[in-house]
Amino acid sequence: MFNDMGTRCLGMREVVGGEALNRGSCIDSDADGDQISSTDEAKGAKGTHVFLGGTGKYAGMSGTADYTSQSVKSPDGRGMTLAIHQSNWTLSP
Repeated sequence: MFNDMGTRCLGMREVVGGEALNRGSCIDSDADGDQISSTDEAKGAKGTHVFLGGTGKYAGMSGTADYTSQSVKSPDGRGMTLAIHQSNWTLSP
């Protein structure tokens, strides 16, 4: 259900004592155009998304997704982040 989704987040990063803390809001979109809204908080490479709801097949979604991220180079030479998620979620009727 979550394979090959694109994620865009708007947030902020604080660096304290050499450790990065990220907080933000995200929209995950799939190939059908259905979306999931979430908040995000991460320390270093580990973080958690909290699902707030969604559209289409994701309508009524709630839950969390813990993840580990890794910076990689995109095909066009720009930077991007690969994030492996472990999700726990439910869909409300």
